[in-house]
Amino acid sequence: TKDSVIEQMKGAEWVHVAAHVEENMLLLAVDFGGEGNDGVMGCDELVSRLRLAPGCTVVLSACNVSSSGASMFELSRAFVACGASAVLISMWSLVDESTCALMRRVYRNLKVGKHLAEALRIAMLQLAGRQFGEEIDAWDNPAT
Repeated sequence: TKDSVIEQMKGAEWVHVAAHVEENMLLLAVDFGGEGNDGVMGCDELVSRLRLAPGCTVVLSACNVSSSGASMFELSRAFVACGASAVLISMWSLVDESTCALMRRVYRNLKVGKHLAEALRIAMLQLAGRQFGEEIDAWDNPAT
């Protein structure tokens, strides 16, 4: 249920939300059924129901956001209002496979002690290097 999703977010150091976004609403992959459990969470509901752990970082990864950029900013503001210390949002249309590869690298880089911005930068460089046939892992980051 949405209640269990909210509860799991509350104690997390990291919250990764992969969802569709429309008009300031997170459209979760699951329709939980029943009144109030339609799988949709808007900014107002997030702010009224969610208090994140101190220092929590939220990654908001949504497909087709290029047409809903304002919604992404509103959702990121809502997560900050809930206590997030940082919110990483995608601002381009995403392909599931490349997003998965990028985020795996980001989390690997974080695991070895990189800060969020550096972890993202390195992951992007690694994937860009692979796209052009280059191998940059060895000189840029030991966490591959």
